[in-house]
Amino acid sequence: MREFGDLTAVHLALREQGDGSPTKLQTPLPGDQWHAAIIDLCWRRYQYCLHVHNEAMSVYATDIERRRSSDGRILDPLPVRLSWGMGQVADLLSSFESTFDAFTASIDACRQRATFGNETSYELLSRRWLRESRELRDRIEFSLQTSMWVQWISESVWQAGELSTHLRDDDSRYLQQYGPDMFSYIAHPPLLVAVLTSAAMVEEVGAVTVKELDTGIDPNLDETTLEEVIGWVRDEGFAPESVDLEVLDDTLREARNDLSHSMTARGTTVTLDTFETYIEAVQIAVGLGLRLADRLATDVLADLADLSLSPNRDNSGATGVIK
Repeated sequence: MREFGDLTAVHLALREQGDGSPTKLQTPLPGDQWHAAIIDLCWRRYQYCLHVHNEAMSVYATDIERRRSSDGRILDPLPVRLSWGMGQVADLLSSFESTFDAFTASIDACRQRATFGNETSYELLSRRWLRESRELRDRIEFSLQTSMWVQWISESVWQAGELSTHLRDDDSRYLQQYGPDMFSYIAHPPLLVAVLTSAAMVEEVGAVTVKELDTGIDPNLDETTLEEVIGWVRDEGFAPESVDLEVLDDTLREARNDLSHSMTARGTTVTLDTFETYIEAVQIAVGLGLRLADRLATDVLADLADLSLSPNRDNSGATGVIK
């Protein structure tokens, strides 16, 4: 077992050193091999979570670019298909739980074999990796769930946009029997999904962000309102300068109320002429939701990125020299 731990320690030291090609490498060797294994597994689990989070954050931009690249092509027949982006995030979600659990099971097996209480440098470092990884799963899952919300919003806006294009196009073979005034009714389901989900996403992601990031705000997540969450996000400076919170507080909140609570207002809330205004409001909500979810994930990922893979040699016993 000694060789297993020593090799793991050397691999950790090489990872920490980066892309250099040293002719000589000095690194402390662990007294208990399982602590080095814990550090290695925690690091690999962190790398996996970092990859999944980055993939989820990039899907929206890639999906939008893929959609734009299809402009000018023949419109898909109604009903439209689910987006590429939704499939990508669904794949990330479906594999994340089992992969994370596999890493965790291996880490737990090493913890059961390791000896704790000797306060060795590898033990202390392995405990730090375990301690600072506690919120990793929840934060990455929240990031993935937010990305899925974003994909439903994007898909819904896209569907409403295709309906808008068909209604404006006299040569379209779809919806010829309806005039522009019918847009609010024909497009109501995707509009409702886009507006309600955008508002709900900003409200939930914003509330969780201010609660998790030690702002001193401790909201009851079951009783928040969009208006107060936007106020917290504004006061804490969590929104980038490119996000116009007033649009969310006015346009989006009013549209959500009209579309969800007023049957008679639905025909006049989002019309063919004002559709672009609501697209802008939804895109602002999407940008803010992704930014906040990224901030939550980065909060724990950044702490792990700063953690050492090898303990300080001055606090350890044996030192290996690899030539």
